[in-house]
Parts: sequence; C-alpha cells; structure tokens
Amino acid sequence: MNACPPEFRVRSIAPMLALALGLSGCAAQETVTHYKPFFSGLEGAEFAGQRPVVSGRSAEALAGVSTGQAISDESTASGIIERPDGSREFVTTSVSHLTRHIEFLLDENSDQADRELLEQLIDERTKDHYQSQGKPPEEYVRWLHKNRRDIARMLARMPMAERTPTVIVRQPGDNTWIIELTGQAARDVKFTQLWVRQYLGRWRLVHFK
Repeated sequence: MNACPPEFRVRSIAPMLALALGLSGCAAQETVTHYKPFFSGLEGAEFAGQRPVVSGRSAEALAGVSTGQAISDESTASGIIERPDGSREFVTTSVSHLTRHIEFLLDENSDQADRELLEQLIDERTKDHYQSQGKPPEEYVRWLHKNRRDIARMLARMPMAERTPTVIVRQPGDNTWIIELTGQAARDVKFTQLWVRQYLGRWRLVHFK
C-alpha cells in the first residue's frame, strides 16, 4: 500500500501560540482505563541522552475551558468513558488525550478500535481528502498501523504534546494547529510534525508529517 498522509495547503502562519484546551464529557456509568504507549521508555525512544517522560495525568494538559458538561475526575484523567453497552467515548479535550488515544487504539488493533479511531479521532478533512482521491478513509487507518513505530518515536519525543519544551506550535488557520519537533528531538525520526484540528471543543488528528 502506497497511501500517504494527506497534504494541506497552509494559508497563513501565525506567531507561536498556546493551544486552547477544553474539558467536556457526559454523565455515564464508566470504567476508567489507563494506558501507557508500548514504545515509551524503550531504547530508541531516547534523544539527547535522556529518556522521554510519558505524561498521562498532567493537570496542566487536561485543564481548560469547560463546555458546561461534567464528568468524573477519574474519567477525565483516563479520557475514556466505557458504557454498559460496550461502546466507548474517547474524550479529546486536549492534544495529550488525542495522542494517547491514538496509540491506545493502534495497539489494541481490533476492528472495534479501528472503527473508533476513524469515527472519533480522525478529522473530517482527512477523510474527505481520501474520498476525493477515490480511496476509502479506512485506508488512512491502515497507514497509521503501517507507520506505528515511527509514530511512537515521534510522540515519545513530545510527551506533553504542545507543552513539550522541544516543540514549536503554529496555527495555519481553520482551527488547525501544527506541533513540530525541533533541535535534537527532531533527529532520526520519520515524522516531525503533528497536525491537529479542534472542532466543537474536541481535538482530531489531521495527519503526521
């Protein structure tokens, strides 16, 4: 398969900005799920002589503007709401939530996980791009699986997403943000940019570049 992540034209570049974060969800019976990406702490995820620290419960990364709906502290920390019928809602009110969920679902590697990844975490622009090329959006999920290890290497080097000291943040427009590795953190990795988009207070993956 020769599918590549979609390319989007940058209309303008704004100064470096902090990402706007939100907190939302819905009341439900839930099981809290905690997850540590498979690649974190492994040899090869190191750079500049130090191992990355995976931040899964950073209060700073999870804090933000409330949308008026409340969920428990535990489900906010996990970012996953598991309902009695077996369905799951992946809360993406921060970029850290989004990247953690992407890795969780890729590692789960099931039909349900792939469906949840496509429906809840991948931006509509990316799906539209594949459809405009005559390809099913599911092909992008297959591309993510194919590049899983390289995605893990990149994300291990931005453990606090946009708040990682070794990244710069740009906003080309249309609620899209580019989080880019710099310096030593950008060495020897296939991907150096994480493109994300915020819609209705939730973050979605545009692509890795």
